Amino acid sequence: MINSVYNYYAAQYGHREYSKYDTHSKAQLKSTFGRLQKINSQTPSYKIDFSDAALKYAIDLKENARELSQIADELSDESTDSITYKRSATSSSPQVINAEYIGDSCVQDYEPLEVTVSQLACPQTNTGNFLQPNSKPFAAGEYSFDLQVQDLTYQFEFGVNATDTVTDTQQKIARLINQADIGLNAQLLTDGLGNSAISITSDATGIRGISPTIFHIQSQNSSDASDSNTELVSTLGLDRVTQYPANAVYSVNGTTATSVSNEVTIDNNYVLTFFDTTGKAPVTISMNTDTDAIADSIGELIGGYNNLISVTANDANEHFEGNEKLKKDFAGIAKSYNHLLNENNSYKRMVTTTGGFSYLKIAEGCDNRCTYCTIPSLRGKYRSRNIESLVKEAQILADKGVRELILIAQDTSLYGKDLYGEQKLHVLLQEISKIEDIKWIRILYCYPENVYDELIDEMASNPKVLHYLDMPVQHTNDRILKLMGRRSTGDKIKDTVNRLRAKMPDMCIRTTLITGFPTETQEEFESVIDFMKEVKFDRLGVFTYSPEEGTPACRMDGQIDEEIKAQRKESIMEAQMEISAELGQKFVGKTLEVIVEGKIEDEDDLYCGRSFRDCYEIDGFVFFKSSEALIAGDFYNIKITSAGDYDLIGERVE
Repeated sequence: MINSVYNYYAAQYGHREYSKYDTHSKAQLKSTFGRLQKINSQTPSYKIDFSDAALKYAIDLKENARELSQIADELSDESTDSITYKRSATSSSPQVINAEYIGDSCVQDYEPLEVTVSQLACPQTNTGNFLQPNSKPFAAGEYSFDLQVQDLTYQFEFGVNATDTVTDTQQKIARLINQADIGLNAQLLTDGLGNSAISITSDATGIRGISPTIFHIQSQNSSDASDSNTELVSTLGLDRVTQYPANAVYSVNGTTATSVSNEVTIDNNYVLTFFDTTGKAPVTISMNTDTDAIADSIGELIGGYNNLISVTANDANEHFEGNEKLKKDFAGIAKSYNHLLNENNSYKRMVTTTGGFSYLKIAEGCDNRCTYCTIPSLRGKYRSRNIESLVKEAQILADKGVRELILIAQDTSLYGKDLYGEQKLHVLLQEISKIEDIKWIRILYCYPENVYDELIDEMASNPKVLHYLDMPVQHTNDRILKLMGRRSTGDKIKDTVNRLRAKMPDMCIRTTLITGFPTETQEEFESVIDFMKEVKFDRLGVFTYSPEEGTPACRMDGQIDEEIKAQRKESIMEAQMEISAELGQKFVGKTLEVIVEGKIEDEDDLYCGRSFRDCYEIDGFVFFKSSEALIAGDFYNIKITSAGDYDLIGERVE
């Protein structure tokens, strides 16, 4: 009986336009259903409104009450993880030193810091000779020079035409350096007379190692004084250092220290960013209660309360008209849940996903410097959450009915490197797997160059970790990958794929590509298609390159026409469709475990679900029929009978 009621409720009330929750606890439903049965036996003459408006009203009441309950729980929580224990840092002079608190919330007190900055860290700058812009000091021909950045040496080659002015040559060199994305920025400067010079500045600051410089420029044949390359470097003054790099010099509570950058971490509690020197007067850094976070939560509480009152006041009379007894009894049922607003409980997070799964964010920020992406500047450095907090959250989610956890971060494979000094994703998987009710663990967003052997071994041996990996490669051509700021090569990507499939022959690898990146040639694009056909990614998505303001890629020459980008995207998807259809045929006749997503509307007994090969919202489905009503989030064995381009079709088996 309860199964029937549940499925009727899910079908009639749980539509996405009504509710962000598509699954409900059967135990909770049974309790509520029992009370409703009792009320109906006492007063069977209720006039019940089953209109769409009434259904939406019932859902709105439930959702608003649930949100209000969640906010109240967080504010009443007395543990050290609660909002009232959150800490923030304040600076007495934020325009000179900015402070961010990164320590534990449970810290009750921390002595203020007295910080002085006597010198800022600065980059290296080479400013060349100012030359008349229309002069032609260089003969037509091929030129080259070596540029050493710390321990790496790069060779630059370019041509000078007979018509090229000195400004033309300077612009060519500046463009080459900027497009190489090697941590240097080149630009042309002009003096008061209209003469121009190349200025080259390092992204990095400070003195690293024994060398007084960060980069060095020389001709390839510097031993030959008459060499034209030597003459070019000398004439332009590319090797002339006008500002040497320097370390930041600062003191904390009287103890002097240095740093290669203007961002320093103090006692694993504060991150300080220096904007200017302080002089003799120190800047005071203090730890305080995060009042902004508390104020935001109180604002949410007020908003949630007002929303609930608004829904109740505006619609109650309409839907309960002529049913005063029902209105009274409804209020009585609602009153029985009042303890949720007053008692402390373990629910620290609201689940907004459907079908028995939830995302678990394991880290924030990003240390990669992809030239097309603004995320590092928006979200800051990569910061892993500790294993204990993640296991705790996973247990809470499991207690709420979650069976599949999807681990996400900007780069999940780097998890723990910042916190523990080494990659620890495999350890996190081990700990989460100990939670009895978690059945599936899915991993998204691993960079191919960071997929390490211990992780592969854990995936292969741990029955709860799905043989599925989202590994965005973005491109496969080495030149384009370098321009993108990616640390992979085509060969490294192949190696990672081969290592995964060697340990897990059924491994499902999903990736994403960017087409139409600046300067991408037709030949380089076609090489991506060839790579796809060789490697055969199981799942693939593709985006056309979109210039993001403030990124190096946005400033690159050679931007691709939008129509060409779209054509290349379509070609990639056509190729992938054939690959997906071919791979799908391999599963015909096999039985896969499937988590139910829901019933297909207007189709008799037709359900859709996801196998280990299908991530929520981005991959395909497994379609199958069942005469028995099924519950979203439950697992069933499905024998595959046919395969489409992306989806599988099967039948339920015991």
